[in-house]
Amino acid sequence: MNEIERSTLEETYNPEFTAVIGIDESKSDIVVNWSTVYNVLVSGTVGSGKTNFVRNVLLSLVERCHEDLQLVIYDSKGIDYQEYVNSGHLLIPMVKDKMYIGTMLNYISYEVESRLEVLEGVAKDIDSYNQNVETTKRLPRIVAVIDGYEDIAASQGLLDSLIRILTRNEGTGIHVILVTSTITKKTIEPIKYLVDSFVAFASPDSKYSKLAIGVEGAEHLKYPGGMIFKNLNNFIVGETTLAADYRERLPIKASPVYYKKDKQSSSNWDNTTPLEVKEETCSLRFKSPNGQYDYTYKFYVKDINRIVFHKKRVLSKPYLEITLSNIPLIAENLGEPIIKSVNIVSPFVQKREDELFLLDIANDIASKANIEVIIL
Repeated sequence: MNEIERSTLEETYNPEFTAVIGIDESKSDIVVNWSTVYNVLVSGTVGSGKTNFVRNVLLSLVERCHEDLQLVIYDSKGIDYQEYVNSGHLLIPMVKDKMYIGTMLNYISYEVESRLEVLEGVAKDIDSYNQNVETTKRLPRIVAVIDGYEDIAASQGLLDSLIRILTRNEGTGIHVILVTSTITKKTIEPIKYLVDSFVAFASPDSKYSKLAIGVEGAEHLKYPGGMIFKNLNNFIVGETTLAADYRERLPIKASPVYYKKDKQSSSNWDNTTPLEVKEETCSLRFKSPNGQYDYTYKFYVKDINRIVFHKKRVLSKPYLEITLSNIPLIAENLGEPIIKSVNIVSPFVQKREDELFLLDIANDIASKANIEVIIL
């Protein structure tokens, strides 16, 4: 790249990513550089101001860089982020049913891994990458809001998937905001060293405050609205403000020209159908012997490591096994997400024709992946 091209890119790219998180005692805005806030936990009693805080942060970010920002939102109550439903800012439609949290986490995890591949050997983080590439190749920032972290903490599989994201997303431009009113040692311990910022609202007692932000004090906050923002060892005491005009202030987002969605498309994704992607994928539905659908999978062909067809033996019956390098986009058993499934295993088949059908499936998938079927 010559100096003229580099100069032009630097003039047109603005890496600023700041948010107004509230007001201080003098009623001045508290501005935080959100590019340094990758994983944040927002906690406090019911009605203390948590969701309003997140809505303010999102609105602030959108107003400042709305063409460079995309959102993924899990809204456990289903009513708190309605202004974004038709705004054009959602990368995938809003998730309101906890049954589909696993699919959403899989989606975010895939995006993190994809970005790490893009950055590897090229740039240390999203800002340095975007500053030195053409407009059409820039990566937008993604903010994933999980308003109902307790739903994830209650499932070890979902928690494992979230931990993987929190462990690897730094520098990728994918930020996670966790919101919960349920702080216990069991829910905080798995993630407390993976979260770089904490926001505490009114707490029931000092014990809750210490779990939430590591110190006492949140039990004395004004209810609602009073907050303590902790980033590393820095504490900011302030108050979130109530905005009544979110929808009116929200800029309408046009389809961005800088980001080619060559890995996924949000137009065919909702809370009842699998995620559709433009990269080549495989979808499988396996029936149990009683005729009911038991297993549903969808995965990228490029993630296939090997395909094994296990023939009928003395103590077993034929079945198909597909090993992936990443968890599938969709992995469900009777509608429940299977989070850690990297080995797709079909039920045993009973009849000769079913065995041949299973082998045909193996060969078809193998041809797409350009590998051979291993027969054991």
